[in-house]
Amino acid sequence: MKKELNFIADSFKITTCLGASKLFNELDNWELLNLQVPTILEIPERLYDDYGITSKYLDAVMKNYTIQSVSKDKIEADWGIKHTPQLFVAATKHYSWPKAAAIAGIGSDNAVDVPVDIHARVDIPALRKLLDARLKAKKAVYAVVAVMGTTEEGAVDPLGEIIKLRKEYQKLGMSFIVHADAAWGGYFASMIPVKLRGNLPVGRRLPSYVPRVGLRPETQLQLRHLHEADSITVDPHKAGYIPYPAGGLCYRDGRMRYLLTWTAPYINQGVGESIGVYGVEGSKPGASAAAVWLAHEVIGLDEDGHGALLGEASFTCRRFASHWAAMSTDDTDFRVVPFNLLPSEMKEDATKESIDKEKQFIRDHILGVSNIDLVKDTDAMKLLNELGSDLNINAFACNFRYPDGRVNTDIGEANYLNQRIFERLSVTSSGEDPLSVPFYLTSTVFAQKDYDVCATRFKQRLQLEGDQDLFVLRNVVMSPFATEGNFVAKLAKTFQQVLEEEVKVRGIRLLCAAYADALSCAGCRRTQYTQARPALVRDAGHGQAPSRPHACIPHGIGALPVHLHCRPVGRHDEALPGRQGGVPRVNSHPQDHRACFAG
Repeated sequence: MKKELNFIADSFKITTCLGASKLFNELDNWELLNLQVPTILEIPERLYDDYGITSKYLDAVMKNYTIQSVSKDKIEADWGIKHTPQLFVAATKHYSWPKAAAIAGIGSDNAVDVPVDIHARVDIPALRKLLDARLKAKKAVYAVVAVMGTTEEGAVDPLGEIIKLRKEYQKLGMSFIVHADAAWGGYFASMIPVKLRGNLPVGRRLPSYVPRVGLRPETQLQLRHLHEADSITVDPHKAGYIPYPAGGLCYRDGRMRYLLTWTAPYINQGVGESIGVYGVEGSKPGASAAAVWLAHEVIGLDEDGHGALLGEASFTCRRFASHWAAMSTDDTDFRVVPFNLLPSEMKEDATKESIDKEKQFIRDHILGVSNIDLVKDTDAMKLLNELGSDLNINAFACNFRYPDGRVNTDIGEANYLNQRIFERLSVTSSGEDPLSVPFYLTSTVFAQKDYDVCATRFKQRLQLEGDQDLFVLRNVVMSPFATEGNFVAKLAKTFQQVLEEEVKVRGIRLLCAAYADALSCAGCRRTQYTQARPALVRDAGHGQAPSRPHACIPHGIGALPVHLHCRPVGRHDEALPGRQGGVPRVNSHPQDHRACFAG
């Protein structure tokens, strides 16, 4: 390139990240790697305007130097770049991000996880710490990604704070792209009023049995910053309700797409072009694009179109959230804990009494109340709009109590319970009948290494101890119609019935495992039991199997309809987070055989 473009070396100047004007050929590697986005994108046009260098000629020159032609490794070697630039993205990221880093050739290790806070949003102080370390070591950062609606928790990252951080670090000579991953949450921007009228109303009465709620002020604020991101991904087949697989990549500056093409349309010549030259996919079918266009035209991308539909779905989602928040009490043998904190839990002076009071308010003023009556209750609607996630996903998990009232603290046992619930309320194989599932849930795993303090806090609220991964249930709400006729309450009741049955099955499973331990220890001086089962069966035998169920077995447990398939614990491992060894399999069948225990 020095040879081909040498004639501009003494005159072509460029503005550095710090705002200084310098000859392009005098920039060092750090300055080159931190040029601001607009500065980079205007280079081809400046070359054409100032020197008459056409896009065709520039393409021929750059072919010998671009990463597409000569590979990342050669470029780094030729230019003495010791550290591959990195991509920062929240630890709650979609799996496509490390996959993209691998395909791009920088390696998935260079898609660096940014820790999240207890709400599963990017932790800004942690991001600042990562950026400080790169600035000090002169390691460039390609981009920082804000996830505008995580697919597991429905959390919206603080995009506005990330934009502010970039401006701050640009003053220090470090710049990076800001990308908004709005694949899930992008369409929720349609809920924002065209004109900002202060905070959105928390609920409004419509001529419908399904009212809509607005975005919470903090969520609306972050979505309003989307226009400041350099690029945005959005998936119409998610919250856009498009039945075809459809994804969109939007640029704040359309010239950015030229960096991803195999041709060289650096300057718009007014000639039609195929979008297949951009990105890694090539040519694409038109059905998805046509479906997206038609839906946008018919439904509309404003608060009275998609915004209204998503507002009603959000109302339904928060109706579900109210059930997960108030389903369990101190008297139930199970605990249901929503991932998202209740408003009372987020107060510095929160107490058990204040939290219980808020849950009782939910039971009295939200659960079982018709939509029409609910929208008349200002206090109830205000609280409802603070329940659940930023968007339309409820993540929650269940735990259980022992017969003596103690809450289980073993993560493996809680994971087993939640996976049992998931298996009964989902279709996981082609042989299952979808019509037999009364209520559908999905699931995820909060990996401790990824979620860190977020997972730790959630486990503490579940009263679980340890650093194992946590199996979590998800309730994704796309349809607003479940609230009509109080159908949400019926679905919640179905869930509670399954939960209560599985808690009883859990007791039988532990009892069966204890019996297996006792039998396997025949001849031992004293039967030993695993940590997960001390409260259920103690001192069951001395050198022989117990002749009858122990007195601490939950009352009435033998009457539960189940199939019991027992095997010794620890002899067969199963792929469950936090599991240490195998367990007896217990398959409940409400109309089938009953468990029986022979002496």
